[in-house]
Amino acid sequence: MPTKCYNDMSSRREKRKPQATINRQLEQPEVVPTEKDDNLIQLGKFFYSLAGMTYASAILAELLEQRYYKPETLYWGVLTTVLLTGVAWILIKIGNKK
Repeated sequence: MPTKCYNDMSSRREKRKPQATINRQLEQPEVVPTEKDDNLIQLGKFFYSLAGMTYASAILAELLEQRYYKPETLYWGVLTTVLLTGVAWILIKIGNKK
């Protein structure tokens, strides 16, 4: 009786083993570990901090000092902040993809 049980177990193990696929398309693709480009990520962080400095200097200074109102300064400050933030986001995204 023990031999029958052993044969049952070995046949189950054989069935559970991964089968060799005939078609290459059915095989699982190898997972390639992604590497991060630290230089691009650091450059993106730099642009984020630059956007914060621009916000603080141009926008907040214009809003807090209300002796005279220059809308051009406010518009350029907002535009520069948005532009620097977008560049930073793109650089960090590219740095994480590599």
